[in-house]
Amino acid sequence: MSGRYGVVSLLAALALAACRVGPPGPDPVPARPAPVGTTPFADPQGTGYDDTAAPYDDTAAPYDDTAAPYDDTAAAEASPSAMAVATQVPADSSTFEVEWRDEVTRVDAAQAALLLASDLAAGVFELDAAGVRAAGLDLGAGRVLVLDGLAVARITGVEPRGDRLIVQTEDATLVDAIERGTIAWEHDIRFAAERIAPPVVGGKTVEPQGDTLSFRIDLESYAVAVEVKLLGERCEFKLELEKDLPGEAGAKFAIEGFLETFTSRDRIDIEGGAVKAFEHGLDGLRGEATLSATVAASGRDMFNSSLPIPLLEIPFTVGPIPVSLKLTAQLLVNALIPLEGSARAEVKFAYDSALGFSYRGGRIRAGGRLGDHEIGEQAEPHVGAAGAAAVNFGVGFPRVELSILRKSVVPWAQLAYLVGGSFTFRPACQLMQALILGAAGYKLSVLGILDLAEDSIEFFREERTLLRAGECP
Repeated sequence: MSGRYGVVSLLAALALAACRVGPPGPDPVPARPAPVGTTPFADPQGTGYDDTAAPYDDTAAPYDDTAAPYDDTAAAEASPSAMAVATQVPADSSTFEVEWRDEVTRVDAAQAALLLASDLAAGVFELDAAGVRAAGLDLGAGRVLVLDGLAVARITGVEPRGDRLIVQTEDATLVDAIERGTIAWEHDIRFAAERIAPPVVGGKTVEPQGDTLSFRIDLESYAVAVEVKLLGERCEFKLELEKDLPGEAGAKFAIEGFLETFTSRDRIDIEGGAVKAFEHGLDGLRGEATLSATVAASGRDMFNSSLPIPLLEIPFTVGPIPVSLKLTAQLLVNALIPLEGSARAEVKFAYDSALGFSYRGGRIRAGGRLGDHEIGEQAEPHVGAAGAAAVNFGVGFPRVELSILRKSVVPWAQLAYLVGGSFTFRPACQLMQALILGAAGYKLSVLGILDLAEDSIEFFREERTLLRAGECP
């Protein structure tokens, strides 16, 4: 087979951003395993990877934020006392010292009863007309409305309706409301029911049963089973991806392990109505993850959960600003196991790491560290068939999205684990590799930073060859 098979943004986003396979040729060439240092994902049909290509696609967004897996408008008719109740939990430690712009109208926590209903998706808020007049609030078009713990939006129009004022708005950024100041926080991510919002999956909220969140979903030809145990100082997780086929054929991929409490640490400095500096960090990421793959006669398997699977949301406030961290997982499979072939791999990753980056002076600087870590096989790896075969399994977890004002600022910061193996005849080679890396994507327009396109950054990576047998290059 001739042509080109490009894997773009694989190491950073665990997303197949491009897959181009040319027409069949007269003389198929067996695969050569990808060199160490590029990607452990093998090319079973010998079409050839472009190993000189950058591991990131800087022209393509690694995350589809036009279809978020969470329903942020579920409580459209919020009562005054329940106005974004989940987001009223303050950060563990925070600084909110700002000077508001002259055009700001603020409805603070003491005035929460003025808000009678809201539709966040439409940007429509219903306020008590008499209360607004008594408070002397200016709701003129063009002003920036700050609703503590709920929204920052620019007013486009006001319609009196009985005893209510229907306020229509459009999106606004932090710097539309703040002239100068510092917003900073440290918030521990603890896995307790009172500190999380359960995920919305398939339009339904998945409530924990005791200390356990669990659900099943069908994605493409796979059944996905998710279980998360909330144990306070840590969570235990198991995600299984399975495809049933007739007879003994089939494919099962799983990740299982634990994640300990970690800390979100961020800071935003604003001066002259512009963000001068932004720091984002996830500190103390410690845990273990065991990836396993068992495949037999499954043919071609290509799976990518391009919308990450929602697990938990941790909402809190910094001053009047709503912030949330969404914990998700992304799964990727790319395999070709012929009828007489099979593959098996089980690898444990242990880590003590941190992820982070900063913006200052118009530039992004990477931070983060891998720290103490371990990559070790738990069972003897194997890939075999009468012809070329390959199996590749990747997981991004924990994959953490930071949202401010319900807009994604850091669409993903994640640890990613990859296991890839191949079997070829020319040359005869059986190869199995594993990799752990840390990376993040950023989109800073919600902070009013427009001089940087949406992009991604890698912090670290570590590879290990688990099996090399035969005449491997």
